[in-house]
Amino acid sequence: MKKISLKSAFCLILSFVLSCGLLLGTKTLVVSAEASESQSTEAAETSSSEKEGEKDVSEKTDPRTLSAEEREKGVLCVWPLGLKYELPEILNDEHVKVRTDGIHADEEDRLYTSRGFYFRPQARLDLAKDIRFEYDATENRENYKKRMDEEVLPFDLPLFKVVNLRSDKLPESEEEREKLFREELEKASDFAKTPVKEIKKLLEEDGLSQYLLIFEDPETPLAAAEDAELFKKVREGCEELLKNMQSFRAEKSEESFPKVEKWTFEGTDYNLSDEPITDAILKNAKLTYVVYWTTWCPDCHNELKFLGEQLDFLKEHDIQLLGIVKDVKAEEIDEDVLAEAHKVIDERGLTDAMPVMLDSDELEDGLFIRALNIPTTFFVDGEGKIYRAYVEPDTSKWQDEALAVLAEMDEKK
Repeated sequence: MKKISLKSAFCLILSFVLSCGLLLGTKTLVVSAEASESQSTEAAETSSSEKEGEKDVSEKTDPRTLSAEEREKGVLCVWPLGLKYELPEILNDEHVKVRTDGIHADEEDRLYTSRGFYFRPQARLDLAKDIRFEYDATENRENYKKRMDEEVLPFDLPLFKVVNLRSDKLPESEEEREKLFREELEKASDFAKTPVKEIKKLLEEDGLSQYLLIFEDPETPLAAAEDAELFKKVREGCEELLKNMQSFRAEKSEESFPKVEKWTFEGTDYNLSDEPITDAILKNAKLTYVVYWTTWCPDCHNELKFLGEQLDFLKEHDIQLLGIVKDVKAEEIDEDVLAEAHKVIDERGLTDAMPVMLDSDELEDGLFIRALNIPTTFFVDGEGKIYRAYVEPDTSKWQDEALAVLAEMDEKK
């Protein structure tokens, strides 16, 4: 499975041998991270106390929970990273790229997760669009990834980055840790031209150390005057964000996918199949592989293409597919995006093999509230029990993972 490649080929490659010399080579079995360069955020509304006059303690003791006032203000909550903040409007500009490295399940890694903000000059932004256009026309994934890696990403200018590291994998003293950070960052290609100006410890709790890395402005002025002016405004936006940013304990890997004893859902009035889909569909096979995807995500397309080549394996092992298309909301259907979703599924040979549900507010506020990256996928049995969850699944290991889940199910009989 291509564990979004959270390693998403694209997104992972976006990741670098991070601050502590961690190679992002292992795929992770949890939900988190970002679809290449997408700034997605989710939040849960504070529940009110049933007892009149009693203050809801969750709002006071669980900083991951956003109050109604915070939601109204647009405060963003990045669950796996342990951050919440108000995003200044300038940081929504297309020149600002946000890359989130998903949770690393391998506890031998120093890196747990990270999120960085970057500035992409106009010329590279235009080039990225051209490369994407080429990919859409040819679906040459390898060339797309290679060109982005070589011609676009190295020219993104890092603004700041928050990293969560496993405390027991770091030197004990802050002085030794900072020295290690600086040594490793100098080796990382992303930062070869952009030294770290400041390293600030934000939090240390529950075996995780959280640091803020702020990078120097580029020594060489940006070539285009409009880039230079915009970069100045973006930098001011970052300073504003850092002033309102709040830290809390990042979620452990086992917490990053909601605990669902039984996944139940009702069908929407319209699905790609034109028929409502309910949780009764889970009983049609021993195991169901659910894919949460979008029409615009190259890694999702790659995952769906791979699954279209696995139909014989699926049939042999009584595994079925179920898709959920994130960018077509049941509450407000965009007919153009809906048509594109039909096209994506049809071109990958999945029209008859993978029923597709539309996304909904209920799904986004519940099951997928922590899904910062796409594709997010999971295995679920006929009773709705979720066995594994992945971000950017690793296709090279997908069959092995499927067989392992089936074996686990048989053991529990």
